[in-house]
Parts: sequence; structure tokens; C-alpha cells
Amino acid sequence: MKTPNYKMDILEARYWPDPWKVLVNCIMLNRTRKVQVEPVIEDFFRRWPCPEAASNAEPGEVYEVIRRLGFGNVRSNTLVRFSQDVLEHGISPGTVRNLYGVGEYAADAYNVLFMGHDKVESGDYALSNFVRYQKEVFEQCPKCGAPLWSPECKGCDWVESPLYSYRRRSGKVHRRVS
Repeated sequence: MKTPNYKMDILEARYWPDPWKVLVNCIMLNRTRKVQVEPVIEDFFRRWPCPEAASNAEPGEVYEVIRRLGFGNVRSNTLVRFSQDVLEHGISPGTVRNLYGVGEYAADAYNVLFMGHDKVESGDYALSNFVRYQKEVFEQCPKCGAPLWSPECKGCDWVESPLYSYRRRSGKVHRRVS
């Protein structure tokens, strides 16, 4: 198996298969670098581990946790309002783009990680490299032999984002059930 030359650890995929946590990551990563978000995201999830908790948070409390990221007041209000929207509308392919605070980049991350899409419309460099890596390393489904990034493979129980099951389980591709 060949290994691409580019680094392939996107923060959003670390929180797969929880779509709320993936999208919270996207909101925090918007106009912010990964190295800035990494120390903050775990503190956020310790205090507010689910949309129910975050939807009841005071924006001022959220601000104290995320202020190092910049845009603190706007971002803290967005995270609370986004979590309220998730509780009201859920997260699905039909609702994700309409949730408060979800832009083109966050919708792309959702579509890549949860829907198996192989196109990144937002032009996000890291997400585009992630898709390229997936295509190069995991070209075919080990179960059915179909290309992983094709509709023919959707009947299998293989994860749409197999990179992380591969990296976390001793170099073997494992089936994950969400």
C-alpha cells in the first residue's frame, strides 16, 4: 500500500461518527488554524459533550473556553444557536446546510465524512487532501470490491471514512458499525 506524501490528519475526522462534534469542529476551524483549535476543542467537549448541553450553555461561558480562537462573541453565540438548531431539526443530508452556522466548508466535511462524497466544493485544502488520500489508499471495498467512493459500495457496512479505522487498528482495514 503506497503512502501519499501529504499529511492526513484532519481534526474533523477525529470526532467521526458524531456529526454534531464534527460540525462543532468545523465552526471552530472556520478562519482558524488546526493548531489553535486542538487545545480548545477537548475543553469544549468536556464541558458540553452533546448538543443538549451546549444548547443550554450561556454564550459567555462558551466564550471563556474558546476566546483564544478569535471571533469569540460571534463564535460562542453560533455554537449555542447551532446546538439548538440540531435539537430542533436534527442533522441529516437534507438539514445540514440549513443549520445555523453551517457554511459550505462544514457541509463539505459532513458530506465527505458521513455521505461518502468525493468532491469538496468549498475548496478547503485539508479536506481536499483527505479525500485524495482516501481515494489513493482505499481504492476498493475489501468486502464487495467496488470502489469505496461509489454508490455501488453503499450496501456494505464499511465506513465512508475508512482512513481512521485503518490508522487506529494496527494497520488493517476494519469494518465499523455506527
